[in-house]
Amino acid sequence: MLTLFSICFGVVLFFIGLYIRFPYFRHDCVYILKLLKVSSRRKEFRKKKPFYTILDCFLDTVKRQPDKPFIVFEGLVHSYEDIDRQSNRVAWTLRTQARLREGDTVALFVANEPCFVWLWLGLCKLGCAVSLLNCNIRSRSLLHCFSCCDASVLIASGDLKDPVVEVLPTLREQNVSVFILSKECDAEGMEALSDKMANASDKPVPPAFRSNVTMGSPALYIYTSGTTGLPKAGLVTHDKVWSPSVFLLLAGVTSDDVIYTPLPLYHGAGLLIGVCGAIERGITVVLRRKFSTSQFWDDCRKYNVTVIQYIGETLRYLCNSPKKFSDREHRVRLAIGNGLRADVWSNFRSRFGELDIKEFYAASDGNISFMNYPGKIGAIGRVNFFHKRLFPYGLIKFDSEREEPVRDSNGLCIATPQGEAGLLVSKITRIAPFLGYAGNPEQTENKKLHDVFQKGDLYLNSGDLLMIDQDNFIYFQDRIGETFRWKGENVATTEVEDVLTELHFIENATVYGVRMPGHEGRIGMATVTIKAGREFHCSETFTHVANNLPSYAQPRFIRIKSSLEVTGTFKHMKVLIAAAELKDAVVEVLPALQEQNVSVFILSKECDTEGIETLSDKIDAVSDEPVPLALNSNLTIKSPALYIYTSGTTGLPKAAVINHERVWLASSMQTVAGVRGDDIIYVYLPLYHSAGFLMGLTGAIDQGITVVLKRKFSASQFWNDCRKHNVTVIQYIGEIMRYLCNAPKKDIDQNHMVRVALGNGIRADTWAEFLQRFGDIRIVECYGATEGNTGFVNYVGKVGATGRVLTIQKKAQPFALIKYDTERGEPVRDSRGFCVEVATGEAGLLVAKITKRAPFTGYANNTQQTEKKRLRDVFEKGDLYFDSGDLLKMDEEGFIYFQDRIGDTFRWKGENVATTEVTDVLVTLDFIEEANVYGVKVRGNEGRIGMASLKITEGMEFNSTATYEHVKAYLPSYARPRFIRIQNSLELTGTYKQKKVKLAEEGFDPSAIDEAMYFLEESQGYIPMTKDIYSAINDGSMRL
Repeated sequence: MLTLFSICFGVVLFFIGLYIRFPYFRHDCVYILKLLKVSSRRKEFRKKKPFYTILDCFLDTVKRQPDKPFIVFEGLVHSYEDIDRQSNRVAWTLRTQARLREGDTVALFVANEPCFVWLWLGLCKLGCAVSLLNCNIRSRSLLHCFSCCDASVLIASGDLKDPVVEVLPTLREQNVSVFILSKECDAEGMEALSDKMANASDKPVPPAFRSNVTMGSPALYIYTSGTTGLPKAGLVTHDKVWSPSVFLLLAGVTSDDVIYTPLPLYHGAGLLIGVCGAIERGITVVLRRKFSTSQFWDDCRKYNVTVIQYIGETLRYLCNSPKKFSDREHRVRLAIGNGLRADVWSNFRSRFGELDIKEFYAASDGNISFMNYPGKIGAIGRVNFFHKRLFPYGLIKFDSEREEPVRDSNGLCIATPQGEAGLLVSKITRIAPFLGYAGNPEQTENKKLHDVFQKGDLYLNSGDLLMIDQDNFIYFQDRIGETFRWKGENVATTEVEDVLTELHFIENATVYGVRMPGHEGRIGMATVTIKAGREFHCSETFTHVANNLPSYAQPRFIRIKSSLEVTGTFKHMKVLIAAAELKDAVVEVLPALQEQNVSVFILSKECDTEGIETLSDKIDAVSDEPVPLALNSNLTIKSPALYIYTSGTTGLPKAAVINHERVWLASSMQTVAGVRGDDIIYVYLPLYHSAGFLMGLTGAIDQGITVVLKRKFSASQFWNDCRKHNVTVIQYIGEIMRYLCNAPKKDIDQNHMVRVALGNGIRADTWAEFLQRFGDIRIVECYGATEGNTGFVNYVGKVGATGRVLTIQKKAQPFALIKYDTERGEPVRDSRGFCVEVATGEAGLLVAKITKRAPFTGYANNTQQTEKKRLRDVFEKGDLYFDSGDLLKMDEEGFIYFQDRIGDTFRWKGENVATTEVTDVLVTLDFIEEANVYGVKVRGNEGRIGMASLKITEGMEFNSTATYEHVKAYLPSYARPRFIRIQNSLELTGTYKQKKVKLAEEGFDPSAIDEAMYFLEESQGYIPMTKDIYSAINDGSMRL
């Protein structure tokens, strides 16, 4: 007896220990058993001849329980047998009236009502695929979605007649049969359908009508928005219908339950999980036309609802509704859905009772799903070994700047560790296929990711960042790309931008989502620029977006913004020739020019300003005979040809001396890039910079080609100019390419003759996006500086690299990447006083040896700045190198990558801080429009501490709490700006670089700065900067 007791006691202790060590073991076991059951049934369904579909399941349920209520809608009860007979009428009517046959596709433009269900089932009985159109789409979006699936028939609700009439001419051109769910219709080209169905037979439809349907046949097309503009038609086969249909089984729904579905049936959650799941369970669906906060719980009580469907928004609405004594008087025991925030989850259960909430993760076009079966608050699912064996997946590191996965030296993706957010990718296999998008092979291919964990493998890119904690629960983090989510719908920003720029007064539009306190997702906002000479029209804009966009995609906020003007400065000269439109700028400094005996000319035929002479009339009057060579007979190849101004970390621009030899070197870049004698180059970069003048204009002279010259860059006119003038070569800087990629997409994006793009500064993500959108253009990225003595060309076209190094180049023009101390602002030297080269893959300061073949000609009349750019005793006593001021990195294949400028890097707490990284983090906050980050000196401390000057988005305010939480989450402690300064505008140089020197000199003294400033107190976040804080920092009583 004692032995038996000891055994029992040991068993109890074992299970107690098991529970303590593995608290979710029981949940995992139960869920795995359910998965095994589902997997076994799916195999049986596939083996059946013919394949067992959800329609067959419905027909079996009709036989088993014909009188059981299937759909309850607005007080009317429709049994399984009622709906079976109605679907028979649909099938016989459409077979006769629309001549539908197996394999045809029909588009349903129908809201939530019982006829949606019997229309769908009736079409299934004919073997037709059904395209589910979102009831909110209009005009172009409606036509696009309809056309995706080659549908031959459109069936619309009576209350959606007007949007159909709007596109009817186009539908008639395509010989589409259009039916309206009404008993009569007076619109030409549309037929009433309700009267015909009422008079049709309800006898069973022969299975022979669908005898060739297989598990791989299309069953549905469900539309999903992404980063590509208009919605994409995700293909759902009869086999795939089963995957979401078993969600209710996995969540614990039984045959006695009643499910409440207020979600739209044109989405997967409403139809596949709600209605198909109910068919699989043989239960009753209480269908709601649309969600109503005020009637939600009354409906649940009235119809004895036990299971509800939700998206995060709906439960938040319920929590925000006025409290009632009857809040817990209901029979609901289970809620199944997705997108529920942790705070709403807790509030919902606290107020409405201890409901079992089954949060899940899935996508209509995806091939994997997760369910939070233990019910841990905030999680969207849980990982277990068996599930991962069936459906392999991974979370991989994602570069949000380049918008692509991070890959290792072998070209494979890198898995994130537990607790770190990563991009969800799921392996495409036979049991977890990716079926793609109808009529859109390009976007289908874009979702596939090759060579993820081993060469040759294939994964689906979910577009979602998730995180797995130490207990193996999964949490949603964010979406990637040009998409945001609002009101339970995905909004593609490019689609909205395309609609806005159709308005005649809007030149450019950028659409994005902004966070709203207390709301899930992001609400739409657009920043637009208005065409010259025109005004923004509120009413016309409203009418246009209302007619062309669903309500959830219409921008709720619009910001009007003009382009930023950038000014420049001029060096004093003996002669100044100015354009007529720049006369006022010249008049402003005319007294100083006259004191220096400078002759001033204006390119016009008349001028009434004393001290300024006209030039155009004089040019017109002189001879056009050739100029004698004797006039420049004393020039040599080393003589100055140009002075081109370059800005840096030293304040005012410096005049780089460009001799005739250097003009030739820069002009030869077109030859290196592969420009031919029959090419036409498009030059819009300013001719006062070396890229526009030397690489563009003089390069064209060297090649003998035509130049299409543009006054200034215009994203809206760029490609039109290229087409109009048969341009084959374009110049760029990185910003320009990004502007082109951000412009509204057009069907003619690849209709051009451009074959080469030559320039610098293009980011890897922009590079890839540009090629994908505008075609196979050879991008030749290069690195160089106006006053520099070395350069690199990425002639191979490797995305992201600024150049490639050959042994012969390093022999001819010696250079090196050396270690640099950002705290001291000088190179690191060894015990002998020589510089130290960095290892392959490590960032270092580029220095180039100054030789007869690679001279540094310096800056005109500025010996001090000329000397600062020279670096002596680099690798041996007496050698002389040019200090580029740029940190570069070279990989093992010899490719060069730009990292940062040394003026844009500072050292704090023994760590290097890259200002560009901090800037990128700050500007992701929606209320920060621009950020300029720099280091400032602090008395008694080594190095420089971080400070940021911010320009706040118009109409918004600086949120100190949100800023602190954001930098805390994304930046290491040493990189977080300790001081923040709010400015109305941030000053830029003529080359669009931010001015930092003056700001760094001004520091953080509140008595010297009138603008608002904040100080980062680690225990409190960002607090207003005061004189007391400043004094405490300076006297050392406050440690940083």
